[in-house]
Amino acid sequence: MNEAAYDKSFIGAERQLFTIMWAYRNYLDGYKVDASLVRRLLTIIEKQVKNGYYSGYTKNVAVEGCWQAQSDALAYEKNDAISNNQGLLVTALMCAEKMGIEPTVSIELARKNYENLFNPKIGALSQSLYKDTILASDPLMGDLLAQIYLKKPLLPTEKVLRHYETMKRFAKTKYGFKSFCNPDGSFLKPEQYDSPSFQSALTKWNLVEDGKFMCGGSVYLWDMTLLMDAYLHGAKDAEDLMIWRTKLEFELGNSVHEYINTVSGKPYRPNYGWNAGVYGLWSEIMKQGKASNRFFDEIDKLK
Repeated sequence: MNEAAYDKSFIGAERQLFTIMWAYRNYLDGYKVDASLVRRLLTIIEKQVKNGYYSGYTKNVAVEGCWQAQSDALAYEKNDAISNNQGLLVTALMCAEKMGIEPTVSIELARKNYENLFNPKIGALSQSLYKDTILASDPLMGDLLAQIYLKKPLLPTEKVLRHYETMKRFAKTKYGFKSFCNPDGSFLKPEQYDSPSFQSALTKWNLVEDGKFMCGGSVYLWDMTLLMDAYLHGAKDAEDLMIWRTKLEFELGNSVHEYINTVSGKPYRPNYGWNAGVYGLWSEIMKQGKASNRFFDEIDKLK
C-alpha cells in the first residue's frame, strides 16, 4: 500500500492530506470511495491540528524537525504551520465534507489561519507561521486545488495577487522563481534553514548551496501552481509567465525537471513525475472553460 494511504498512524508532512483529495477526485469521477478509510485518515490528520493550525511533524524521520512538508530538508518547530501544508489541510477537510465525512476540525478556522499566514510586512504569504519573513513559491497550492476541484478559492484575490506581485518583484530570476528567499530576494543564510529546536538536513549534511532546489532553486511544479493560481485570480500576465517558465525547461534541458539552479541555470532530474500534475490541472481549468488551448499550443511548438 502506498504510504500516503497508511491509516494506522501519522506518517508526516502532507501525504495523507493528498490521499483525501485524491479520493475526492475519484468521487467526482463516479468511483466508489472507501469512506471508512477516509474517516480513519481524517482522524489521524485532525490529531495534527491544534487551534486550527496543522503540524507536519513526526519523529520518524532521518533528521528530526525535517520532512514536515514538500520543503523536507528544512527544519521547522513541532508546532509550526507551514503555509503549503495549511492550504492543503483546508482543501482536504473540504473534500472530506463533500464526501459526507464531517470533519471535527473547524474548516473556517483552518481557512482563516491559512489566510493569516499572509504577512503584510513582506507583502506575501510567509513560508510558515514561525518562518514569517521568508518568501516561498509554494503557498498557493491549496488555494489552486480548491478553486479547481471545489470551485471555491480559499484566499481573497487581493492577497493572492499581492503575493504574486511580490514574488515577481523579488523572487523571480532569469531561471524561474526562487523556492525560498528573503523579502529582498537574497538567498537565505544557512541558519535560516534551521529552527530554534532543530538543525536542518541542509546544514547537518552540508548541503547548503545558493540556487539549488530548496536553497532558492526554481521548482517547476511550485512555480506553475503559483502562476496557475494567480491566473485564476485574474493576473493578466500569468499565462505568459507559464509559457516562459515552461520554455525555460526545454531551452535548458529539452524536458521538464524537478528544479533549475537559479545561479548556474543547470536543470536537475529530467522528466520528473510530479510535473504531470501541471498538465492535469491546466487541462481541468480548460475543461471548466476558464482557459483556452494557448498554453498547450505554445508548448507543443517546442517539439
